[in-house]
Amino acid sequence: MREKVRLKYILATLVAVSLLIFNQVFIQYWLEQKHDDAKKINIAGRQRMLSQKINLELYRHLYEDESIETVKSTWEKWQNAHNQLLFGDDALKIDPATEAVVIEALSQVEQYIIKAKEIINRPNLTQKDLVELYANQQSFLAGMENTVGHLEKISNEKLKYISFTEIVLAILSIAVIIFEVIFIFKPISVRLILQLQEMEKKDDTLRGISENSLEAITVMDTNFNIVYTNKVAQEMYAEIQGEGAPQLGDNCKNFPLGNQPIFSERYQSVMQGNVEQFEYHDKQSTYLFLAFPHKTDGSDSIKGIVTIAQDISKMKEQEARIL
Repeated sequence: MREKVRLKYILATLVAVSLLIFNQVFIQYWLEQKHDDAKKINIAGRQRMLSQKINLELYRHLYEDESIETVKSTWEKWQNAHNQLLFGDDALKIDPATEAVVIEALSQVEQYIIKAKEIINRPNLTQKDLVELYANQQSFLAGMENTVGHLEKISNEKLKYISFTEIVLAILSIAVIIFEVIFIFKPISVRLILQLQEMEKKDDTLRGISENSLEAITVMDTNFNIVYTNKVAQEMYAEIQGEGAPQLGDNCKNFPLGNQPIFSERYQSVMQGNVEQFEYHDKQSTYLFLAFPHKTDGSDSIKGIVTIAQDISKMKEQEARIL
């Protein structure tokens, strides 16, 4: 029975933990994908900026004596950003383009990047070349607008998928929790409550029997502290030891009666699992003690000692007369 309950708890815990781990892995994976999309859209924006910057720098080269190398350096950055979008970049943790529409759109604008290089590498550049570069830039920007639109659409579709899947996972988590509560935790808790109620009934019954018993009944824990005594036991201890008799919660070893060898030796024997029966004689009376280990149902471990005592003085007197 205990193994079944333990197995159910373990399975329920494993299912709940596995579901939580799966949720976290899923969310982290798609957050990383969204981060990748954001980087790509940012690089696409940088490309558009570089395509405009190269026009300005070529103008300065023609009319303000700016070096053509500055123009060529900007083109290199432009080409590099394009390659990052198309082929990915390990350093920036950007994955290569995999969607066909994005690959096609990037391939179409690549011709304008190549054309820009051809223009700025011409000897003796003139205003006519600047106008041609500007027209090339406008075509590139139109193509990149289309590319960015595809990237944003793909990113939004991923976001919708993430939202939908999170809702499904949330519903699944709630369903699993409800299932575990109804079919695992509730039956176990009901069973435990019934067992506790049965134990309380047994305890009340035993306590009633004990209180109405003619014998002195005492229960001690493993440290010899008194956890229960019936009325007869309290009267017997008061008769033996007077007003200083041990009470509930007292340690028997703190009283002369408990420190006597006949008690300490027999109690140690009981703690080893033995049952002891012995007589104790005081000045006027003789008592018969029966001591045995206290164990809970289904357990072999000793929880304490139970003693049952009875005044057998009159019985001893009758035996002496007969003999």
